[in-house]
Amino acid sequence: MTLEGLGVGLLVGTLTALAADPDWVDENGDCATLPCLAYKVSPHLDTRLAVFGIAGVLLGTLVGSETKTTTWVPVPLARLNVGPAPGGGLALGVRISF
Repeated sequence: MTLEGLGVGLLVGTLTALAADPDWVDENGDCATLPCLAYKVSPHLDTRLAVFGIAGVLLGTLVGSETKTTTWVPVPLARLNVGPAPGGGLALGVRISF
């Protein structure tokens, strides 16, 4: 899971760097949201991408390396129905019982 964590960390770091904006302030005018704090790291996109990309890769690799197993469970698809809709087209139905 190390490589998966690395990839997810890189993606999250990159998206955080791209979403950075100085206009995301709270009602008091303080910079408390993640996009605003990301912009405070650097107003330059290339610097933000480098910083958040590296931080995301390191954190994702660390979390991914600690995840030792992945468990796959078969999911019955008997509750999923696809059929024609009354007005034309297709209809998708899901039945959840409790």
